[in-house]
Amino acid sequence: MTFSEKHKELTAKNILELINEADIYKQYMPSNFKFDVPFSSPFRVDKIPSFVIGSSRRSFRYKDFAMGDTGNCFTFVMQLYNINFNQALIQIVKDFNISHLFEMPSINYTLYTNKAKFENPGKTLSIGEVTLKIKRKEFTQEDYDYWNSYGISPGYLKLGRIVAISYYFINDIPYKADKFAYAYIEKKDNITTYKIYQPYSKYKKWIAGGGKNNSSIWELWHLLPEQGDELIITSSRKDALAIYENLKIPSVSLQAESIIPKDIVLKDILKRFKRVYLFYDNDISKENNPGQLNAKKLLDKYPELINMIIPDKYNSKDFSDLILNTDRVQAKEILKQIINDI
Repeated sequence: MTFSEKHKELTAKNILELINEADIYKQYMPSNFKFDVPFSSPFRVDKIPSFVIGSSRRSFRYKDFAMGDTGNCFTFVMQLYNINFNQALIQIVKDFNISHLFEMPSINYTLYTNKAKFENPGKTLSIGEVTLKIKRKEFTQEDYDYWNSYGISPGYLKLGRIVAISYYFINDIPYKADKFAYAYIEKKDNITTYKIYQPYSKYKKWIAGGGKNNSSIWELWHLLPEQGDELIITSSRKDALAIYENLKIPSVSLQAESIIPKDIVLKDILKRFKRVYLFYDNDISKENNPGQLNAKKLLDKYPELINMIIPDKYNSKDFSDLILNTDRVQAKEILKQIINDI
């Protein structure tokens, strides 16, 4: 072993140069563990196998379909032992007896020795094959009041393919939905998929199915005209629908602000609309303002996009917040002024 192989900086990247992700998972699972087989979550009390560690991609990731959580081998170790990221790195290199190759921090860290449980293993599947189904219910007045507080009426809920639900089913296993629970319906390649939105849930706010319900989906794409003067790309279906209803400007969103869309799709949008605005969150309450950091990535790649941002003085990160913090009429006028000032 050469000197250059010693004393690496203790980082996830450097660890993965010596051991692979699959072996890291195996280190903390019992000998009967198998990838792509659902089992009861090792992080909580869970009688139904809805936790999967997938091997269908180059990057091994886990998915908890009941909670909507996902992560990699490092976050798996963090969650398993309730430790922070740096402690997880220490745990891993010491468990694999490679700590002598790294610059180790001078802290007294006690290693964990317990393994996760592989309980109630289910049928083999890949993460992308997981099915998500729903049981609809009629909207209540409370449901309508919730959406109206963000400037969205019953008619636009229908246009936006948003329905109220009482249950959702992960691989045909039923879960009782929250009192306020909705499904965003998507249709792609003649296949209907769902994304569950439970706005007041601490752990299950978002639950998405596999297959066609993926990062390539644009929210409200079905409402776009063939061409037009203006289009707004915003941060969520709720914001896009509220803008569409209150300003009558076509609006869409990606599945997350961090997603970089396919080049061919964004260039198609830029050809179809004279002005395309990027309206991501103004996360003034968060360090580094991630909404605007993600906006910058897209703006750097596509300088034709026009950035929109709600001024800090309104203390509202997005259009939904702006309506909630003012009212529909004021929020509409503020947004119109922002557009006029660009």
